[in-house]
This record gives sequence, C-alpha cells and structure tokens, in this order.
Amino acid sequence: MSNVVAKIFVSLAIGALLASGASAHASAPEPLPEPVSAPIDSTLSQDAIDSWSVAPEANSVLVGGPKRTEFSFAAERGTAIRDAVTLSNFGDTAKTFRLSGVDAVNNDDGRIEYLSDEQLSGDVGSWVTFAQDSVVVAAHTQTTVALEIRVPDAVRSGDHVGAVMTSNEGVASEPGQQTVTLDRRVGTRLVVRVAGDVVVDLAVSNVRTTYRHALNPASGVGQVSVDITNRGNVRVVGTADVTMKGPFGIAERAAPLGAVPELLPGETITLSTDVARVASAMMVFTSVAVQVSRVTDLGVVQVATGKGTTFAPPISVLLAILSLLVVAIVLRVRRRRRSAMNDSPNARRIP
Repeated sequence: MSNVVAKIFVSLAIGALLASGASAHASAPEPLPEPVSAPIDSTLSQDAIDSWSVAPEANSVLVGGPKRTEFSFAAERGTAIRDAVTLSNFGDTAKTFRLSGVDAVNNDDGRIEYLSDEQLSGDVGSWVTFAQDSVVVAAHTQTTVALEIRVPDAVRSGDHVGAVMTSNEGVASEPGQQTVTLDRRVGTRLVVRVAGDVVVDLAVSNVRTTYRHALNPASGVGQVSVDITNRGNVRVVGTADVTMKGPFGIAERAAPLGAVPELLPGETITLSTDVARVASAMMVFTSVAVQVSRVTDLGVVQVATGKGTTFAPPISVLLAILSLLVVAIVLRVRRRRRSAMNDSPNARRIP
C-alpha cells in the first residue's frame, strides 16, 4: 500500500513540474523580429534631417498607410505594446543609429524637451525596448526596427509622455579648422495613456507682484509672476489672465498673462507679465485665473485661481503733500516770528 501511495505522489510531483514548465514557457514573451531593410528612392528626403529621417512604421514606404506623427497608445497596466520605428538614410554612406526611450519634461520656457542620454528616464522612456539598440542603415536604404512598450503593473493612470529617440554621430569640419564630432538626436514623440481615473488638477501658486511707480500715480506698472503646476494625471493646455485693483475694487486693470502650453503631469511653469496703468492705491490686490481650455482630447474646462497683494503707496502724491506741509510749516513759523517781533516792547515803530 505504501508503495502505491509513493508512486502516486511521485507522479503528481512530476506532473506539477511539467505543468509549471509549460506555463512558464507559454508566458514568456516572443522575441522581437529582426530589423527589416529595403532600398528607397533618394528623392523621398523632404522630411530628412542631415540626409536621414525617423518616423513611426506607418510612414514607411514598405508599409504605406496613413502618416503618423507620433507613437500614441491607450493601454492597461501590465500589458505590452508592439510597434516599429523606421529610419531612412538618404545619404551616400552608411550611418549608425543608436535607439533609446526617453522621458519628456517642460523646460523653463514651458516647452517640451526630452532628457539627454546622461539623464536617467524613470517613466515611459524606461518602458521601451528595441530589437536592436544600435543599427547600421546602408546608403539609400530604409530600415524598420521593432520595439516593445511594456506598461508596469504599478503605475499611475493618465498620460505618460516621452520619445523614441535616435542619435547619429557626424563629423563637421571646415578647411583649416579642427574637426568636430556632432551627436545629432531626433525624437519621435511617445504618449501612453494608462487606463484609470482621469484627474484634472491645475494649481496656481506663488503669485508675486511688484509695483513700479510713475510720475502720474494712475500710470504705474504692476509686474506679476506666477507658478502654474499640473497636479493631475493628464496633459493640459490653457490661458491665464491677471487682474489688479485697489481697495474696494477701485481702478481695476486686467491683462492677459499668457498661454499655458501643453503642461505635462507633475510639471510646473512660470508665467510673467506687466500690467500697465495700475493706480498706486496704497494696496494693490492681484488675482490670477487660469482656464484649462483643453485637456488633450477630453475637452474638460476648469478654472484655477491664485491671489497676491503688494504695497503701492502713491509716492508722488505723498511727496506733494509732504512738500505742501513743509511750506505750510515754514510760512507759519515766519508769521509767528513776525508777530513776536511786532509785539515786542523794544520793537521800533516806523511812523
């Protein structure tokens, strides 16, 4: 009896091992296909940069179809997306390209820029892998390289923005001058929207106001600077306006603060402007309103506000009043002195 039980136990153990092995083999991702190359017509260079161009695969003369300007996907957590990038070499010599995924940020001017090779990408740029990280494209040849974007299981919902970046080293020199090696980078935008709740949360903070006086107290200039932060999880675009007024709403002036460019989740930009003909009403109250005119393709409208206060005394008026007071005091002192001299018993009277 014990031998039968032992045989059954061994059979079950072997079956479990085989099942686990089969499951592991089934879940293993298939390798990305090898790059595919084909000759191209050298006249297709209208989009080329230094005799080469980069685009999503749909732009390929091998595939055809509608032209894509970026990689854009909607995905669930834990899923993998497969696509391809096409490199076209319109030059007369072979070129070596390096491929990488990088994250995007808003720079100080609000424009979107991409992290350099020396900067570590921790978001969507790190999700991208290629069939080859480096590829040689022959002259007058187009090569399509497969890529995979693997969305992590634990990642926030909303937009993740980066680029599929390609770089090529070139040499620049002029007669009689030193040869310089240039690293040219060209990126194709990458946007992955992870499924989940969409949060639109734009914040206005650090409203900074200074007042520049003018000779006319009603013609001063208010200088306003404000920080705008995207605390939500989707890209936003909008406009900002500023209002300056004195106590009880007197002498109100309004001016556009500027356009809010495409602001990525977690990013902050600073907008500044001058508001003309602001009256120096002792205290000037500043209000900033930012209207989200577009949240990518969601059409959400929201208004974020911020406030600030600055001291704006009417210096020219105060100086005029002070001058009048000084003159009045001097005249009064002189009158008193004359009156005292006239009332003195030793004062000589002239008939």
